Amino acid sequence: MELKIETYIPFRDEDKTIKDFSERLVKELLNHSSDIKIPLDDFGSANIEIQIVDKQKLKDLVLNYPAYFKSNDSKILHFCSNINFELIYDFSKQLREIPKEEINRGLLAEIYIKRFINFIYFTQLAIPGSLNTNKGLILKDGIYFRDFERMDSCLIGIAYDDNIEWPFVKFIKITTVWEYILNKTNILENQSINNIENGLNAFTHLFNNSNESVYNLFWAMSGIEALYAEGEIGIGYQIDSKAKLFLGEPNENKKVLKKLYSFRSKFLHGSMSIPINSGWIPKNEVDEYHNDFYQMEYLATRLLTSTLQKIVDKNMNSFKFEFKLSE
Repeated sequence: MELKIETYIPFRDEDKTIKDFSERLVKELLNHSSDIKIPLDDFGSANIEIQIVDKQKLKDLVLNYPAYFKSNDSKILHFCSNINFELIYDFSKQLREIPKEEINRGLLAEIYIKRFINFIYFTQLAIPGSLNTNKGLILKDGIYFRDFERMDSCLIGIAYDDNIEWPFVKFIKITTVWEYILNKTNILENQSINNIENGLNAFTHLFNNSNESVYNLFWAMSGIEALYAEGEIGIGYQIDSKAKLFLGEPNENKKVLKKLYSFRSKFLHGSMSIPINSGWIPKNEVDEYHNDFYQMEYLATRLLTSTLQKIVDKNMNSFKFEFKLSE
């Protein structure tokens, strides 16, 4: 039996910097059309064909789905998987009115879409800051199935950064990242079981909440502490010393990580001055509060991204530190 899943994703190009990063992602995706494999559990796997929507196809989309597409959309990618599958599950005793084929087809579509979105998230470990899309749509056998929700990344700040501040990020191949996820982890099928998987799963929460600095800082710090901290004693010291050992020394501000952990601790333990929600107080005080959060969010997300990039690039099976006595 066959199932066809198509996803149309419009990329935003609000300014030249964002557009350059988005085009880098688009180019990398097109280079790997048919090379990306989506695991589908008992149903096997499916490859994705990726193409840019041409002008004629765009006209058809605008005509049929005017709420999703506009004639001036600059880049829309079409992802398509034709999946051949066998009937695996039979719930006919409980759901006699639903044909077995439809049960399997529906379950397969749900698995595919979840895994496809997982793949899209991890493109940001390869090209951080390049995921900025408008709402798209997903077709199942040529018929509207559901929305592809607009995606924003709090890593967008990297697009405006000349990468002169520690910790440094870089670009790696999408296939390098995805093959690591498929071959070195089990996070697509099960909950995380080690610190690398905890860090990777925390990373996937840095999307669709680009304006929520508190939320993003929480998840970034969760991933950082999972990777660098053991136990509950001296967490700030562990992060500071281990991150510098793994990523190298900061080029200027040597105490930047201590400031990050101090900020995090004050916020979580209630010793930080915070503005009332929806209050009327001097705007400069609120701006200072949000600016501090943004700066710490930016540092934390860069640190998590940089660490995971190096782990993936080095194809590491584990991420542990130990003290040794010099002889």
